[in-house]
Amino acid sequence: MRNNIKKVKRNPSIIEAYSTILFMLLVIGVGNGYLGMDLKMMLIICTVFNMFMAYSCHATWNDIQDGIVKKITSMGTCFYILLGIGFLVSTFIMSGTLPVLVSWLAALISPKYVILLSFVLVGILSLAIGSSFAAMGTLGVVMFSVASVQGLPAGISAAAVICGAWLGQYISPVADIVNCAASANKISVNQYMKDMAAPLGISVAITIIFFFIMGLRYGTASTEAMSGVQGFINDVKANFNSSALVMIPLVLAIVLSILQVNTVTVLFGSGFVALIFGIIMQDFNFHGCINAAYSGFSTDIFYAGIEMTNELSNLLNRGGIFSMADPVLFLLCALACVGTLDVIGVFDVVQKTLFRNVKSAGKLNVISMICILLFGLCTADPYPPAIVGADLLNKPFAEAGYDPRKAAIISQTGGLLTTMSLPWSFCAWYSGNVYGVTLGQYFPYAILFWLVPVVVVVLSLLGIGNPKLKENAAM
Repeated sequence: MRNNIKKVKRNPSIIEAYSTILFMLLVIGVGNGYLGMDLKMMLIICTVFNMFMAYSCHATWNDIQDGIVKKITSMGTCFYILLGIGFLVSTFIMSGTLPVLVSWLAALISPKYVILLSFVLVGILSLAIGSSFAAMGTLGVVMFSVASVQGLPAGISAAAVICGAWLGQYISPVADIVNCAASANKISVNQYMKDMAAPLGISVAITIIFFFIMGLRYGTASTEAMSGVQGFINDVKANFNSSALVMIPLVLAIVLSILQVNTVTVLFGSGFVALIFGIIMQDFNFHGCINAAYSGFSTDIFYAGIEMTNELSNLLNRGGIFSMADPVLFLLCALACVGTLDVIGVFDVVQKTLFRNVKSAGKLNVISMICILLFGLCTADPYPPAIVGADLLNKPFAEAGYDPRKAAIISQTGGLLTTMSLPWSFCAWYSGNVYGVTLGQYFPYAILFWLVPVVVVVLSLLGIGNPKLKENAAM
């Protein structure tokens, strides 16, 4: 009869809970950070380990399966958003919206203020398209080239472009990380943007002043610097209808976002309008546009045999729903790993030990930021902190009487800091590699990344940006 007695699931001990976290940090830190193995595989290994740990806590397979499914289901909208972003990028290219916008922004370049404009203009593009890699590889390359011709320091020039390119990941409504952070914390993107506005606004203002001073110190006017930019602009005019009408899809996306329309509707709605504009305004065939919306825009198909600048080619060859396959797979692996941690009850133990008797908003924010930075130190990716932060921080905030939505801001800003400051981070490596500079050359001048989390904590210590639960309930 003893064998028929069903074991009741128990909570993990402190040793079991922290050993689970330690194992995860070691596997990701050594496997991905040091050995360079794929992060998704490291997450799968962690998930398997978590399953064994859950079983030792008397969890059944159904408990584990339900935990994973529940976590993935909770982020269901984020998957559609990721696919929508890929769809939007490709259709904005075929409509001419993206290349024409880039050419217009490039025409605004003033050699005397190129460092400042590198941050501002690339930042505007990043906010509009929500893709840091696209912004870095397009207008970012143009702006960095202008700075290089002028003889400006490569590290400062790259830092200005990189800060601008990643600006959208803090607050753009079409940025995948923004939407994932909002979804994980069960708040709307618009609410997230309102909460991020103050700390990001202060940080951006300081960053603008910094790059303005750097520009005055190192910048010198040069007409030669404009030749590469003009070549890019001429290339766009030669291959695209540059009528102002091609901006309609972008205007539609912005208006729908302002009207607080569902993000998925914004992405696919404005994307379909852009697809139609590609057929009407750019004279592309329907069959090619449909294929490009899925597999991405390709100059080999749409401009076969036509020579164009490398900057324009890099801008055009991207996008498509399929381009989001890797982020979707990563998200699945990350959610499965976090789901098993939920089943074990790891976050409950961490919350009870680290956040014991924490009632002060300032202290709560400081401890929360430290936790996210430590986690991001090993993951070296913005997605895991954005997702795990909700599970780790929501309960302590609620128990202290504060709205848990602040967890999204802390997770996002802390995660982006570690993502862009670590040598084993792909994002940090890629950002420097695009411009041929090392992390050590550009990061000391990329002040935006450490300014935002510092401002978030400082504001909380001053009693600013700490909404209480009763305030949220009264709204």
